[in-house]
Amino acid sequence: MRVFAQLNPQQFQECFLSWMRSIQKVTSVEIVAIDGKTLCGSNDKASGQSAIEIVSAWATTNRLVLGQVKVDSNSNEITAIPELLKVLELSGCIVTIDAIGCQKNIVKLIVQQDADYVITLKKNQGNLYDEVEKLIDEEIRAGFQGLKHSKYKTKEFGHGRHEIRHYLMLSNIQEKLDPDLVWAKLNSIGMVESVRELEITIKPNALFVWL
Repeated sequence: MRVFAQLNPQQFQECFLSWMRSIQKVTSVEIVAIDGKTLCGSNDKASGQSAIEIVSAWATTNRLVLGQVKVDSNSNEITAIPELLKVLELSGCIVTIDAIGCQKNIVKLIVQQDADYVITLKKNQGNLYDEVEKLIDEEIRAGFQGLKHSKYKTKEFGHGRHEIRHYLMLSNIQEKLDPDLVWAKLNSIGMVESVRELEITIKPNALFVWL
């Protein structure tokens, strides 16, 4: 621990990422999950110290954290994610982020590194969510005559629960959804609709993703 305390964090991260780049050359396409976490026990009410929040990049194939950035106390993950993306080597990777990462500048940074992205889209995105929902509804009613699509279905049973998930993806949608090309390399949108049966209770739920 004393040795690590003496290391320069930024230089250590750069050396670590250089090593990771050499490993990635011999592995399959890497999925890098960007996620924010609050460090457990990091808050101190007595001194007024708020909990420490960090944004991490997790390489799912190599099972390693590629980098971390501390979220400024006066900011949020939206400003921390771009700082993290700038220090990562993402060429050939698929970057996944939850809904907070559904920002034009974040998508642009990912594409500039020759990477692809899968980002959750929620209702807090306002008109964007409504437009995606409208397009999917129209294509379903029209029998998918206008766009290339793919569907998949899964069923899970266990612990008194029965869950069915329907997956739908529409491709080549940029002309209809983003004609001004404000979202870099936007190719597809997807929907995951799940139905849970808990004894006699049925709970439907839908999730949209930005690809």
